Amino acid sequence: MLRRNAFGLVAGMLLMIPLLTVLIKQWSHDYQWQELLPKEAYTISYEFDLFRLPEQAYVEAYLPQVSSRQLIHALPSEGDEMNLSLVRNDNGVLARWETMGQEDVVFQHRFEFEGKELSFQLPTVAPLDEYFPDSVEIYRLSTDAIQSDHPAIKAVADSLQKLGFVYTMESNYEYVGNLASTGANALTDALTALKRQRASCNGKSRLFVSLCRAQGIPARVVGGIILEQNEKRTSHLWAEVYYRGNWIPFDVLNDHFASLPANYLELYQGDEFLINHTAGIGFDYQFIINKKYHTLEGSASGVPMLWAMLDHESVSIELLRTILLLPLAALLIALLKNVIGLKTFGVFLPALIALSLVGTNVYWTISAFAAILVVISGLHYSLDRLGLLHTPKLVIMLLAVILTLLMLGQLGYLMNWDNWPSIFMLPLVIMSIAAERFAKVLTEDNFVEAIKMLGSTLLVALMCYPIFSSELLIGVLLTFPELYLSMIGLLLLLGRWIGLRVMEHFRFSPLMTTN
Repeated sequence: MLRRNAFGLVAGMLLMIPLLTVLIKQWSHDYQWQELLPKEAYTISYEFDLFRLPEQAYVEAYLPQVSSRQLIHALPSEGDEMNLSLVRNDNGVLARWETMGQEDVVFQHRFEFEGKELSFQLPTVAPLDEYFPDSVEIYRLSTDAIQSDHPAIKAVADSLQKLGFVYTMESNYEYVGNLASTGANALTDALTALKRQRASCNGKSRLFVSLCRAQGIPARVVGGIILEQNEKRTSHLWAEVYYRGNWIPFDVLNDHFASLPANYLELYQGDEFLINHTAGIGFDYQFIINKKYHTLEGSASGVPMLWAMLDHESVSIELLRTILLLPLAALLIALLKNVIGLKTFGVFLPALIALSLVGTNVYWTISAFAAILVVISGLHYSLDRLGLLHTPKLVIMLLAVILTLLMLGQLGYLMNWDNWPSIFMLPLVIMSIAAERFAKVLTEDNFVEAIKMLGSTLLVALMCYPIFSSELLIGVLLTFPELYLSMIGLLLLLGRWIGLRVMEHFRFSPLMTTN
């Protein structure tokens, strides 16, 4: 009895003391839960390499500005020293670096960017003949590269113009979007893009803007960089249309209608070049982009070491998702198995399935996963009858999984299903293990029991999916790692569970009914 009481005391302390610690930390720091959400950020470096320099040389580039959509934090520059001056013009902030008598210069201008996704819900009843302020009249004029007054462009614009603003934008967007795409380095004006019926991002954006201007709607091109974890030399151009006090973005090339993703860094407005330099010098450049995650409360946390892990560029959010959230998903599975009475293919397999679903279309992927298991189970039964050894049988099943994936992918492609690529994101090892477990139950028990366990496994995986897809939970567990001790306390108590499971209440209810 004493040992039982001591066990309950230890389990209770492990469960309750960390929870009390969390409440005290929350009371003392007054954490806002949204501020614990890990946010995607990028460090960007303009790397310039200048050589064969005269006594005086310069390089110019636009720098990003803080806005409601993007936050910019300056970082220390690296490399050789340059004289820097900033000029604000109608297009943005232009930085000018001048040499100080050097013959060879390599330097990096660095900053951190955090962006927000931008999306507009355009009104369906909105006329074209709106009043536009004088400040945007310049964006209704024709230019050398945006020839909105050319007869060919005006003829197309007139044919695309509809009764309302939304329908006109959709018509312009669809027309330009149907143009063939060329390489990113091809510079194309609007008229050339129209005549050739092909263009890169800059040609398509200029043509979209010229069509809007020909219809009397203020529009402009915007320059920036699509941020990805790599080194690149290409910038990007998209369009903005002015309507009812807002500049509404349109990226025809990448199919963003009245919206902009969070990883679009805006650098300047207007039809400008991002970089200029002294003519005749040796010049090279690249953009070095590194993705990281951080949080507003990270530095104020009582566990800065854990937040430092998240803040490190070499530690991905996917790795932390696995490390931090797998125990929480396993705890949920233990509760479902021991208290509810659900039967699954092992403890960790449903959690691994749920983890593999992150970033995919869940329902399509689960359906494809179930179909693969059913197909492979038939193969397992046939291989068992042949009396093959275990390892060759597993390799054959792995090959069958790959062939099934290819057939499903081909079917989805032929049927034009939007989400068919999701099935290729399922890890082959997880599918092979699940297929083997399913086929084993099918062989040793019966079809009904195997289907029940398959259904329970997929159901538990779907219940674990919100855990793995929540980045807020990552922030909470980094801030309050003592919650893991509470999980241990709860599992100790669960390990001594001797009551009937919920499913057993239904199963044995006729026997427990008294007359």
